[in-house]
Amino acid sequence: MWPAHTGRRQPPWDSGCTLGAALSTTANHHTRTRTRPPRMNHRPDTAAETSANHLLPPCLLTLSDGQKIRVRSTVPADYAAISQLIQDNFSRSENYAELSAAARTAYLEANSLSGVREVCEHQDNVVSLVAIAEATKSTVGFALYRRSRHLLTGEEVAEGKRLQVSLAHKSKGLGNQLLTVVRHLLRSQGFTKVVGYTSGASFSLFEQGFQ
Repeated sequence: MWPAHTGRRQPPWDSGCTLGAALSTTANHHTRTRTRPPRMNHRPDTAAETSANHLLPPCLLTLSDGQKIRVRSTVPADYAAISQLIQDNFSRSENYAELSAAARTAYLEANSLSGVREVCEHQDNVVSLVAIAEATKSTVGFALYRRSRHLLTGEEVAEGKRLQVSLAHKSKGLGNQLLTVVRHLLRSQGFTKVVGYTSGASFSLFEQGFQ
Protein backbone atom coordinates (compact mmCIF):
# COMPACT_ATOMS: atom_id res chain seq x y z
CA MET A 1 0.00 0.00 0.00
CA TRP A 2 1.04 3.54 -0.57
CA PRO A 3 1.76 5.35 2.69
CA ALA A 4 -0.72 7.98 3.83
CA HIS A 5 0.02 11.57 2.82
CA THR A 6 1.55 13.69 5.57
CA GLY A 7 1.86 17.15 4.11
CA ARG A 8 3.67 18.10 0.91
CA ARG A 9 5.56 15.16 -0.57
CA GLN A 10 9.03 15.88 -1.94
CA PRO A 11 10.24 14.13 -5.11
CA PRO A 12 12.73 11.37 -4.17
CA TRP A 13 15.51 12.23 -6.62
CA ASP A 14 18.36 14.63 -7.18
CA SER A 15 16.63 17.37 -9.16
CA GLY A 16 13.03 18.52 -8.94
CA CYS A 17 10.30 16.81 -11.00
CA THR A 18 6.61 17.51 -10.97
CA LEU A 19 4.20 15.82 -13.38
CA GLY A 20 4.40 13.09 -15.94
CA ALA A 21 3.22 12.11 -19.38
CA ALA A 22 3.24 7.66 -19.68
CA LEU A 23 4.90 1.87 -18.68
CA SER A 24 5.32 -2.03 -19.79
CA THR A 25 4.39 -5.58 -20.03
CA THR A 26 1.61 -7.98 -20.84
CA ALA A 27 -0.88 -10.54 -19.26
CA ASN A 28 -2.25 -11.42 -15.59
CA HIS A 29 -4.46 -8.94 -13.79
CA HIS A 30 -3.05 -7.55 -10.55
CA THR A 31 -4.07 -4.60 -8.37
CA ARG A 32 -2.67 -2.70 -5.41
CA THR A 33 -4.06 -0.12 -2.95
CA ARG A 34 -7.33 1.74 -2.48
CA THR A 35 -8.71 3.95 -5.19
CA ARG A 36 -10.34 7.29 -5.89
CA PRO A 37 -10.69 8.25 -9.56
CA PRO A 38 -8.58 11.27 -10.49
CA ARG A 39 -10.23 14.47 -11.61
CA MET A 40 -8.90 15.59 -14.94
CA ASN A 41 -10.20 18.97 -16.13
CA HIS A 42 -8.71 18.68 -19.59
CA ARG A 43 -8.67 15.66 -21.88
CA PRO A 44 -6.29 16.01 -24.85
CA ASP A 45 -7.81 15.62 -28.30
CA THR A 46 -4.69 14.58 -30.17
CA ALA A 47 -1.65 12.39 -29.63
CA ALA A 48 0.63 15.39 -30.12
CA GLU A 49 -1.20 17.31 -27.43
CA THR A 50 -1.02 14.32 -25.08
CA SER A 51 2.74 14.02 -25.44
CA ALA A 52 3.10 17.73 -24.63
CA ASN A 53 1.02 17.53 -21.44
CA HIS A 54 2.35 16.78 -17.95
CA LEU A 55 5.97 16.81 -19.06
CA LEU A 56 8.50 15.67 -16.49
CA PRO A 57 11.49 17.96 -15.96
CA PRO A 58 14.60 15.76 -16.26
CA CYS A 59 15.64 14.17 -12.96
CA LEU A 60 18.86 12.40 -12.11
CA LEU A 61 19.00 8.95 -10.50
CA THR A 62 22.09 7.30 -9.00
CA LEU A 63 22.42 3.51 -9.31
CA SER A 64 24.08 1.21 -6.80
CA ASP A 65 27.28 1.17 -8.88
CA GLY A 66 27.39 4.96 -9.06
CA GLN A 67 26.05 5.33 -12.59
CA LYS A 68 23.94 8.41 -13.24
CA ILE A 69 20.68 7.93 -15.11
CA ARG A 70 18.61 10.81 -16.48
CA VAL A 71 14.83 10.24 -16.44
CA ARG A 72 12.52 12.43 -18.50
CA SER A 73 9.28 12.29 -20.47
CA THR A 74 9.41 10.43 -23.75
CA VAL A 75 9.43 12.31 -27.05
CA PRO A 76 9.08 10.95 -30.62
CA ALA A 77 12.86 10.97 -31.09
CA ASP A 78 13.05 8.26 -28.37
CA TYR A 79 10.80 5.73 -30.11
CA ALA A 80 13.48 3.92 -32.13
CA ALA A 81 15.75 3.45 -29.09
CA ILE A 82 12.81 2.29 -26.95
CA SER A 83 11.85 -0.26 -29.60
CA GLN A 84 15.45 -1.52 -29.72
CA LEU A 85 15.61 -1.79 -25.91
CA ILE A 86 12.41 -3.85 -25.75
CA GLN A 87 13.41 -6.14 -28.60
CA ASP A 88 16.92 -6.69 -27.20
CA ASN A 89 15.46 -7.63 -23.81
CA PHE A 90 12.95 -9.95 -25.48
CA SER A 91 15.51 -11.77 -27.60
CA ARG A 92 17.58 -12.52 -24.49
CA SER A 93 14.69 -13.37 -22.16
CA GLU A 94 14.55 -16.75 -20.43
CA ASN A 95 11.36 -17.88 -22.16
CA TYR A 96 12.26 -16.69 -25.68
CA ALA A 97 13.16 -20.17 -26.89
CA GLU A 98 9.91 -21.61 -25.53
CA LEU A 99 7.68 -19.30 -27.58
CA SER A 100 6.24 -20.24 -30.93
CA ALA A 101 7.37 -18.43 -34.06
CA ALA A 102 3.95 -16.78 -34.26
CA ALA A 103 4.17 -15.52 -30.67
CA ARG A 104 7.63 -14.08 -31.25
CA THR A 105 6.50 -12.35 -34.42
CA ALA A 106 3.47 -10.85 -32.70
CA TYR A 107 5.57 -9.48 -29.82
CA LEU A 108 8.17 -8.01 -32.15
CA GLU A 109 5.50 -6.36 -34.27
CA ALA A 110 3.81 -4.88 -31.17
CA ASN A 111 7.15 -3.38 -30.14
CA SER A 112 8.40 -2.32 -33.54
CA LEU A 113 8.99 1.37 -34.21
CA SER A 114 5.39 1.80 -35.34
CA GLY A 115 4.13 -0.22 -32.37
CA VAL A 116 6.08 1.90 -29.89
CA ARG A 117 4.85 5.06 -31.58
CA GLU A 118 1.26 3.87 -31.26
CA VAL A 119 1.53 2.97 -27.57
CA CYS A 120 3.40 6.19 -26.68
CA GLU A 121 0.88 8.44 -28.43
CA HIS A 122 -2.29 6.91 -26.99
CA GLN A 123 -4.61 9.64 -25.73
CA ASP A 124 -5.10 7.97 -22.32
CA ASN A 125 -1.41 7.84 -21.37
CA VAL A 126 -0.70 9.52 -18.03
CA VAL A 127 2.98 8.68 -17.45
CA SER A 128 5.56 7.96 -20.16
CA LEU A 129 9.19 8.00 -19.09
CA VAL A 130 12.53 7.14 -20.65
CA ALA A 131 15.77 6.54 -18.74
CA ILE A 132 19.04 7.62 -20.38
CA ALA A 133 22.52 6.69 -19.13
CA GLU A 134 24.49 9.90 -18.64
CA ALA A 135 27.84 8.35 -19.61
CA THR A 136 26.76 6.69 -22.87
CA LYS A 137 23.53 8.57 -23.71
CA SER A 138 21.94 5.18 -24.38
CA THR A 139 18.34 4.33 -23.53
CA VAL A 140 18.34 1.93 -20.57
CA GLY A 141 14.78 2.12 -19.25
CA PHE A 142 11.19 2.83 -20.25
CA ALA A 143 7.95 3.10 -18.27
CA LEU A 144 4.42 3.79 -19.48
CA TYR A 145 1.09 4.02 -17.63
CA ARG A 146 -2.37 4.67 -19.01
CA ARG A 147 -5.70 5.76 -17.58
CA SER A 148 -7.95 2.70 -17.60
CA ARG A 149 -10.84 0.90 -15.89
CA HIS A 150 -10.59 -1.97 -13.44
CA LEU A 151 -11.80 -5.14 -15.18
CA LEU A 152 -13.95 -6.22 -12.22
CA THR A 153 -15.15 -3.02 -10.57
CA GLY A 154 -15.08 -0.51 -13.42
CA GLU A 155 -13.13 1.95 -11.27
CA GLU A 156 -10.77 4.38 -12.97
CA VAL A 157 -7.17 3.27 -12.38
CA ALA A 158 -3.66 3.76 -13.72
CA GLU A 159 -2.70 0.71 -15.79
CA GLY A 160 0.91 -0.29 -16.27
CA LYS A 161 1.50 -0.92 -19.99
CA ARG A 162 5.28 -0.99 -20.35
CA LEU A 163 8.21 -1.46 -17.95
CA GLN A 164 11.65 -2.14 -19.38
CA VAL A 165 15.16 -2.02 -17.91
CA SER A 166 18.16 -2.99 -20.00
CA LEU A 167 19.75 -6.27 -18.93
CA ALA A 168 23.07 -4.49 -18.34
CA HIS A 169 21.37 -2.28 -15.72
CA LYS A 170 19.37 -4.92 -13.85
CA SER A 171 19.98 -5.48 -10.12
CA LYS A 172 21.39 -1.96 -9.77
CA GLY A 173 18.26 -0.24 -8.51
CA LEU A 174 17.09 1.34 -11.76
CA GLY A 175 13.74 -0.45 -11.88
CA ASN A 176 12.83 0.45 -8.30
CA GLN A 177 13.91 4.07 -8.69
CA LEU A 178 12.05 4.41 -11.97
CA LEU A 179 8.89 3.10 -10.31
CA THR A 180 9.38 5.57 -7.45
CA VAL A 181 9.25 8.39 -10.00
CA VAL A 182 6.17 6.80 -11.60
CA ARG A 183 4.37 6.56 -8.23
CA HIS A 184 5.09 10.21 -7.48
CA LEU A 185 3.68 11.28 -10.85
CA LEU A 186 0.57 9.12 -10.51
CA ARG A 187 -0.14 10.48 -7.03
CA SER A 188 0.30 14.03 -8.29
CA GLN A 189 -2.47 13.33 -10.81
CA GLY A 190 -4.81 11.90 -8.16
CA PHE A 191 -4.38 8.18 -8.80
CA THR A 192 -4.47 5.91 -5.75
CA LYS A 193 -4.83 2.52 -7.45
CA VAL A 194 -2.80 0.85 -10.18
CA VAL A 195 -3.35 -2.35 -12.13
CA GLY A 196 -0.84 -4.34 -14.11
CA TYR A 197 -1.02 -6.90 -16.88
CA THR A 198 2.38 -8.50 -16.43
CA SER A 199 4.12 -11.77 -16.96
CA GLY A 200 7.48 -13.37 -16.31
CA ALA A 201 10.18 -11.84 -14.12
CA SER A 202 8.82 -8.31 -14.63
CA PHE A 203 5.77 -9.16 -12.48
CA SER A 204 7.74 -9.24 -9.22
CA LEU A 205 9.39 -5.90 -10.01
CA PHE A 206 6.08 -4.30 -10.84
CA GLU A 207 4.48 -5.72 -7.67
CA GLN A 208 7.38 -4.58 -5.49
CA GLY A 209 7.09 -1.06 -6.87
CA PHE A 210 3.51 -0.65 -5.69
CA GLN A 211 3.49 -2.22 -2.25
